[in-house]
Amino acid sequence: MQRWSMAVIGLLMAGAVAADVVPEGPSAYIGVTTNNLFRGVSQTTDQEFYDRGGMSGMTGNKHSTTTTTTDDDMFAPALYGGFDYLHGSGLYAGVYATSIDIPDFDAFARVDGFAGYFHRFDSGWRIDGGAVVYVYPGESGSSFWEVYAGAGFGPVSGKVWHDPVNDNTYIQGRLNFDMGSDLQLNLTAGHYSLDTGPDYEDYGAWLSRDFGGLTVGGGVSDTSIDSAIIYMYLSYRFLL
Repeated sequence: MQRWSMAVIGLLMAGAVAADVVPEGPSAYIGVTTNNLFRGVSQTTDQEFYDRGGMSGMTGNKHSTTTTTTDDDMFAPALYGGFDYLHGSGLYAGVYATSIDIPDFDAFARVDGFAGYFHRFDSGWRIDGGAVVYVYPGESGSSFWEVYAGAGFGPVSGKVWHDPVNDNTYIQGRLNFDMGSDLQLNLTAGHYSLDTGPDYEDYGAWLSRDFGGLTVGGGVSDTSIDSAIIYMYLSYRFLL
């Protein structure tokens, strides 16, 4: 059984390992990206999202905001890595960690833990559901968690994440195309509804190619509240 990597299913934080295929059993990965993206917003460079109190709305913790006219950086690199375990029954669990640099945030990393269930029917339909917790070490009161559920058929899939504590919801649709020769094209569109704002839409497109465990890719991410970011990434997955 194979599935799209839960390291970024719903997270899309690095745009990076989104096209990795997770093998059954335990595996781990490590990577680097030129810009760390979470739902279209960079977590390693300044963005309008933070200037408008986006982190307060997302985490439910009140943070100071700083208005700036500094342009977003295209090159704001981050290291990331994680561990996945996929059981033959479809149950899975794992952890993901990435470096961050968020304005007015003391945390230098984000650590996510997730668990869920994935199933592919003989008809070709597939379903996925579970929960994920986001932890910002060193930033008290900023941890939050979500439940998620999604479905897909062929190259089309959709998923919803909901934070029941802060009443935030993120919806995303995806198109994945196998271009042949281990080349994958992904197109995404999402909407993030924050109880205390700012709500926004995000759009992304990226290409990736697998070289026997080594994945190389790059793409572009844009939101309705800020300018587009072009990024590249490199990751390596190994069996344990």
